[in-house]
Amino acid sequence: MLSRHADVWSAARDHETFSSAQGLTVNYGDLEMIGLQDNPPFVMQDPPVHTEFRKLVSRGFTPRQVEAVEPKVRQFVVERIKALRARGGGDIVAELFKPLPSMVVAHYLGVPEEDWA
Repeated sequence: MLSRHADVWSAARDHETFSSAQGLTVNYGDLEMIGLQDNPPFVMQDPPVHTEFRKLVSRGFTPRQVEAVEPKVRQFVVERIKALRARGGGDIVAELFKPLPSMVVAHYLGVPEEDWA
């Protein structure tokens, strides 16, 4: 575990040792299971591919844009947590963590909320 700022930055620049390619799944093998091994999501890419994607989406993640989407994200998270609590628990990964990025993308693309399912 890295806890010092300098160590974290060093690791962030060392893509050989600290690759994002397989380290962001809840269970190893998830990419293969859902057919994404040949075209993994943006967050599971290393430079230079990640850098090119980041250039494409960076305008949507300025402080002003993030502030604008924050109420929708909070609402989404609170609703999902309340539903989990009302049922006495559940799979937080399937019900919150996996759909959250898609919800944010749908918001940015202007997809109506009723179609976010």
